Amino acid sequence: MLLNGLVRGREFYASILLIPMMLASVVVGFSWNLFLNPVYGPVNALLAGLGFSPPAWAQSPTWALPTLVVVDTWQWTPLVMVVLLASLRSIPHRVYEAARVDGSSSWQTFAYVVLPMLAPYITVAFVLRFIDSFKVFDIIYTLTRGGPGSMTQNLAYYTYDLGFGRFEFGRAGALSLVQLLFLSLGTTAILKLSSWRDRPAKASIPKASAATGSTGARA
Repeated sequence: MLLNGLVRGREFYASILLIPMMLASVVVGFSWNLFLNPVYGPVNALLAGLGFSPPAWAQSPTWALPTLVVVDTWQWTPLVMVVLLASLRSIPHRVYEAARVDGSSSWQTFAYVVLPMLAPYITVAFVLRFIDSFKVFDIIYTLTRGGPGSMTQNLAYYTYDLGFGRFEFGRAGALSLVQLLFLSLGTTAILKLSSWRDRPAKASIPKASAATGSTGARA
């Protein structure tokens, strides 16, 4: 919303925010590994200078998984931003003018006018991130190697470990097919649930038309 409201410099700020998404995941993983290094990383040096006892982020059972979530979110939030920014720009200006004429506040305009129009695009962004969450491998490999223990392993990393770590190619192939089936079913379910939102409005149109036709026939 902030980027969409900017008049000057909108493209510049958008391009800056897109930089994490343009980087390879391996580069992102190694960069954050250096950044969060418990010995010479700047984050721990800053926290130690402030009097805190910084953890070993990627090796800590408490902080390893949150660290991966933060890094993955940092890299792929720009994708969601691009989808939503494009959808905001597609909304005609007359929609905002009509809401202003009706006396709606900025919050009411966003909650009751803009947000429902963004719902299909939010669904698209959610589906993309849902699929990407099962494909995360590079960041796990470069930051935690699935550790400590197996706390940060996901299906992609576990499949890799089965195939290329234990050489159990049959199990790795079967797990890949299960993952593909689960992603297909999950994506289909999300799209079906989002399409149900429009069904009542579509179903009310024939009823309204029939009522109008019967009224005209009586007249």
